[in-house]
Amino acid sequence: MELPFVQLADGTLITADLGVVVEGLPSRHHTSEPSVRTMKWPLLSGVPLHTWISPSSNILILGDAAYAMLPYTSQSVAIVVEDGAALAISLYAIDNLSFLPLTLGAFEAEILERTSQMQEVSRLYFNCFAFLWRA
Repeated sequence: MELPFVQLADGTLITADLGVVVEGLPSRHHTSEPSVRTMKWPLLSGVPLHTWISPSSNILILGDAAYAMLPYTSQSVAIVVEDGAALAISLYAIDNLSFLPLTLGAFEAEILERTSQMQEVSRLYFNCFAFLWRA
């Protein structure tokens, strides 16, 4: 299925998910035929957030919404699975919804620093690889 795209005034084609369509680049397959379209997506990373809990203390964000990372450490999915399991255990332990804000706060305090550090590591790896690619 081909993604819809928009052509900008400078001729750049942008897909719905921010991928850039580059015409005429060599195919990744070992042939002499150029590919018709090669997709290039921007690598995006979030900045560490101070909190993942809503002001009402009843909603918590996880995953890329809370700690988007560049793909160089392959940790984003691993961390969200780990955090989801830890959150499930934390929520299972409470028997009254009045403890929800306290439980979410304790959960966040436990994992916020670790995920912020992994975001920084993914940016560091990006800078290392970007340097190597330019060399």
